[in-house]
Amino acid sequence: INAEYGLPLQKKMSAGGYTVAVEFSIFYNSSFGQNLAVCGSHPYLGSWNPGSAFPLKFERQGRWIGTLNLKFRDAQEVADFKSDYKFVVRHEYGDQAIWEEQENRSLSFDFQDSSSNRSFAVKVIAHWRGQRGVEERLQLRAPFTQVYYRRAAASVPLFQPAADLLFNVRFEVSALRLLPGSEIHIVGSTAALGNWSEASSIALHTDKRFPFYSVNLQLPRKEGEKLRYKYLIKDKDGKVVWEAGDNRALQLDLLDKKKSGGPVYYVVDDAFRYPFYNWRAAGVAVPIFSLRSEDGCGVGEFLDLKKTSEWLSLSGFRLLQLLPINDTCIHFTWWDSYPYSSLSVFALHPMYVNLEAVIKFYADDKLSALLPEISSKKKELNALDHVNYEEVVNFKTSVLRKIFAVVKDKIAEDASYQKFLKENEDWLRAYSLFCSLREIYGTTDYNKWTNEAHRNITAQAIKNLTEPGSERYESVLFYNFVQYHLEKQLLEAVAYANSKGIVLKGDLPIGVDPLSVDTWANRHLFRMQYQTGAPPDYFSTDGQNWGFPTYDWDVMSRDNYAWWRMRLKQMAKFFQAYRIDHILGFFRIWEIPGDCVRGLLGRFLPSIGVHKNELLNYGLWEFDRYTQPSIRDRHVMDLPPQIRDAFLEKIGHDSWRFKSQYNSEKAVEIELGYDGTNTVVKNLLQHIRDRFNFLLGNVVLIRDHNDHDMFYPRIEMAKTESFNELPWTAKKDLTNIYYDYFYKRQNDFWSASAMRKLPMMIEATNMLVCGEDLGMIPDCVPGVLSYLNILSLKIERMPSDPTNKFDNMIYYPYTSVCTPSVHDTSNLREWWEEDWGSTQQYYNEKLCRWGEAPRQCPPDVVKQIVENHLNSNSMLAIFPLQDIFAMFNELRHGAPGSERINVPANRHHYWKYRMHINIEQLLHDTSLAHKTKDIRALVSKSGRLADY
Repeated sequence: INAEYGLPLQKKMSAGGYTVAVEFSIFYNSSFGQNLAVCGSHPYLGSWNPGSAFPLKFERQGRWIGTLNLKFRDAQEVADFKSDYKFVVRHEYGDQAIWEEQENRSLSFDFQDSSSNRSFAVKVIAHWRGQRGVEERLQLRAPFTQVYYRRAAASVPLFQPAADLLFNVRFEVSALRLLPGSEIHIVGSTAALGNWSEASSIALHTDKRFPFYSVNLQLPRKEGEKLRYKYLIKDKDGKVVWEAGDNRALQLDLLDKKKSGGPVYYVVDDAFRYPFYNWRAAGVAVPIFSLRSEDGCGVGEFLDLKKTSEWLSLSGFRLLQLLPINDTCIHFTWWDSYPYSSLSVFALHPMYVNLEAVIKFYADDKLSALLPEISSKKKELNALDHVNYEEVVNFKTSVLRKIFAVVKDKIAEDASYQKFLKENEDWLRAYSLFCSLREIYGTTDYNKWTNEAHRNITAQAIKNLTEPGSERYESVLFYNFVQYHLEKQLLEAVAYANSKGIVLKGDLPIGVDPLSVDTWANRHLFRMQYQTGAPPDYFSTDGQNWGFPTYDWDVMSRDNYAWWRMRLKQMAKFFQAYRIDHILGFFRIWEIPGDCVRGLLGRFLPSIGVHKNELLNYGLWEFDRYTQPSIRDRHVMDLPPQIRDAFLEKIGHDSWRFKSQYNSEKAVEIELGYDGTNTVVKNLLQHIRDRFNFLLGNVVLIRDHNDHDMFYPRIEMAKTESFNELPWTAKKDLTNIYYDYFYKRQNDFWSASAMRKLPMMIEATNMLVCGEDLGMIPDCVPGVLSYLNILSLKIERMPSDPTNKFDNMIYYPYTSVCTPSVHDTSNLREWWEEDWGSTQQYYNEKLCRWGEAPRQCPPDVVKQIVENHLNSNSMLAIFPLQDIFAMFNELRHGAPGSERINVPANRHHYWKYRMHINIEQLLHDTSLAHKTKDIRALVSKSGRLADY
């Protein structure tokens, strides 16, 4: 009988009626008026209705017992019986029920040998399952189940019939952290349990249900005997780790005093008590394009992850964090180096393919002629100190087309290609067709495509145009072919990295490009007339305008967020963890009108705005005055008259306004754009654009585009001249409204907004979820992230409390990722030289070093900063590769600024940073080998390599 999880009943039933007596026994310290019951899916157990659940009776010392007699007509009916269940607490004076936490239990039976016995008994000894701790819940995610503690296949042997003086017991324990090759053992106070000898301990087997391990034993029936036992872990090298706490006890005389008769089976379930808490690990962050290897062609490639993982493993790191890896080929210029603006959120970027591996796959002699060309180009591009994005993409695309021309007739015959096609059909057809049509029109701006059927595509049209025999099929096949090899190479690299104990952490961009496949094929999911960005923050004083359309969450919810679920499922093929870029956008997004260039004139969506009546209650009635740019003579009289009069018109004494055709930042930018090389002209036009943008932003309130009675305070309103020209009483009232809008009235609203979306993100896959929660953080964010077990991001120089200059790592929560730098900030060495006052303060107060700080950040200082992060309580400490290299003179680059990845204030920054050292050097150069050992020693010393 398996009263708990499919334990086999030893008797094969003959025809007739059968009885199975299941005794449930559970320890629970109840309060007055509480009663325990067993509630499950079967009618015997109440069909999940607590009011109809099978009741238990209180016996003594917190023990609740009840025997459920199950009647069956024949053996097959017994074998077919299965019911999920849980223990539940009911109150005799109310309807409230308290359910135990964690997974459902299961009750089922099986038969092994023949006998005339028709009555059987099973006893279930259970422990109340409370909510798992934060650490346990996190360890049920993919990094642990798929990489660090991946399990072998289930291997629990069946019970054998017990003799009269023996009885069968199943011992079961849940163990989340068990390294591959290690085993859970049981050892105890009797000979049958090894007499406390580690050498005689008994191994448990991998159960079908994660994370349980179990073993079936036959123990002597000695009346009054009390078993004492514990679980321990044995690794493949013979190291033993005993569980913590007191010995476990099983008092047999209280369970069964019979010496003969039908067998009784016991089930014991509990959790392994790890002696080491707060599992922590260290990782490295580096974009794939930044990797440098002898195999790469001017850029890091997917297969470079294999050697990178080797070095990470040797260095003591357990995670590699990457930037987005999706196709960004929109403009076909270096602008496409921006990895957060993808052509497709599903397709992989062609520049990450290894050309030689594609040639090797087909083993066609005709393709060998391409190898000298590839070798020559590799030598040229690898000699550069940065990524030449355009050259890399153009060269690889041209070679891929040459390979395709040779093998195109073989592609469809490949069974693995057909499998890839079937698994990715939902997004691949649209992507490949879009790329094919881009060839016809020479642009990704599908609004300019002349064929109406192509501009406004339908799902049926996508299917028809991508079928074999269609006009565009060969072109579509080429893009399928490229994506097939990209996925094949990436999966190979992922499998290798995981085998080395390295978890891959991906990056989920907050937005999609307005000219992407996603908006083309799913336009109804986006608010195309608006743009996403961020209000002014650490990164940009003018705010940020990313140019992405905002999501129409109401529409997305109608199919239960199918687009998001498909997107996350695609990510989960390659990653075990991911970072949600700008997770604040799932609470509220900074939505900017489509005619803006900067981020200052945005507003939060969703948000509770300020109604006209609310303003009137304050005595604020000059709505046009608050919402129109305040432009005075002093603002424009120094401008060239021909420029001033072309853009502006005077509307009264000391008052001007923009002409209607120029009443937006984008209109000004288009009219005053300049692509020439004359520096004087360029600087003059930039000065005028800056002046006009300043004036356009010189407002106090922003009027809702759809509801003219609704208003939103302009971000940093008090810094505008328009605000400071107002009477004192108006300024006071508007300040109260501003504070209420941004810091009070929205919190519950934004919390509810996030709880409609983020649980879906977590449930869609088993990836570990991390959030980038930098910027203007609402008060509700930490609570929601903590409740959902989403790891927050901590950067010491960007404190959560704006009244502090630096964060205090002592208070970092366990559910966080700490890092000294990210791709959007300067690296440690560059930051050290940015603001001498801050550096000196940090040197004295945070590093506790006396005297004047060095003008450049020396290796020992970087090492101390790295160690401080390693010693923090954060679950993950992740370091940019540049900051790891900076700990050693032999590894650090000469110029700190050359290692900068991105400057957020520059919308068209060139993302081209590349390592100055080959991965092969890190692995095989004997002069650098001791540096790898030094890094591992640092990580190990911090406890971030410990598993138990």
